[in-house]
Amino acid sequence: MAKNQTKKVPKSSSPLIFLLHLLSVGLTCAAYSLPDKYFINCGSDTEVTSGNRIFRGDLNSDSISFSEPSYPVKNSSQLPDTLALYQTARVFNQSSYYEFEISSKGTHLVRLHFFAFSSAINFYKAVFNVSTSHPFFLLHNFNVQNSSHSPVIKDFFLSITQGKFRVRFWPQETSFAFVSAIEVFPVDPLPLSFIPDNAQHVSPIGIKTNSYPGIHSKALRTIYRINVGGPMISQENDTLGRNWIPDDNS
Repeated sequence: MAKNQTKKVPKSSSPLIFLLHLLSVGLTCAAYSLPDKYFINCGSDTEVTSGNRIFRGDLNSDSISFSEPSYPVKNSSQLPDTLALYQTARVFNQSSYYEFEISSKGTHLVRLHFFAFSSAINFYKAVFNVSTSHPFFLLHNFNVQNSSHSPVIKDFFLSITQGKFRVRFWPQETSFAFVSAIEVFPVDPLPLSFIPDNAQHVSPIGIKTNSYPGIHSKALRTIYRINVGGPMISQENDTLGRNWIPDDNS
């Protein structure tokens, strides 16, 4: 069971719409193989394997670019192998972006990784927004203050057109932004083939109003991912590199 939230650059103060949809874990296994890009190890010049993906350092990648000013930061202490992806990060003191070349139109998974490791910079003080060039507003006034020394991972399903695609980080005034790793890869025909493009609009107090069309054109953010009646599934055993928790543990 995955709970998704639609997010788009707001044009009014209309309430956010929440979608609750039941998905079978096995659905992602049919007729889909994970592509080899883009999996970016931010602030690094080395490759790191995490789950079933190889993350390439942004310092020596010729397939993506990032704007200046920004700078890499390295962990001052060694992390266990399970957290090898989070030894570095890229820090932004002003609005900056990563740019990707999208080869074909379709649904893509945009996954952002954040980890507050030990360094001269206090990552817990970072407050920032994240948006994309289409435009979607993915995160607002985001911080990792309650992460309990664990990675914070945010998943979004976006409909992206062919051409250049940017993920932009906007620090709040007097603050900064950072990112540990980024994934951008196509997932067609999954998972939107299992999510209707129209749904019933429900107000914050539970009153059904008009139909809400065009869900596929929005940014769908995963809030919870639950394997109903089954065990925990790690990213190594999921086609899209996701973690699923059992329903008796949530």
